Amino acid sequence: MKTLILISSLILICNNAFATYYLVDKKGNVIDKQETAYTHLTGLESRNEIQIEGDDIPIKEAEYKNGKIKMYTKTNAEVDSQKIKNDRENENTIINTRIRKLAIDSLKAEGVVFNHVSQ
Repeated sequence: MKTLILISSLILICNNAFATYYLVDKKGNVIDKQETAYTHLTGLESRNEIQIEGDDIPIKEAEYKNGKIKMYTKTNAEVDSQKIKNDRENENTIINTRIRKLAIDSLKAEGVVFNHVSQ
């Protein structure tokens, strides 16, 4: 019996040693994360916040859904929007590089000397 109690205690300690706790506000946003349970639960209740135990997920990627903390996954619309944004930035970089090169070449042809400008 003592062995059973000892093993149960060790399992309980080990489980809590690797727990991660998240604070979720009344809108369902994950607002904080820490490795130990929040001890001031009355303060949480007064602010309509709840404490949720979950896997260790970076807070910027954590999402509260169906009563659990999960890794946030982007929607197809968000993925498409990010791709369009990246493509636009790449195109602008190409255009700006070309415009800069043409401007420098044109000014050099006019005899302008650059001491601090590189191509």
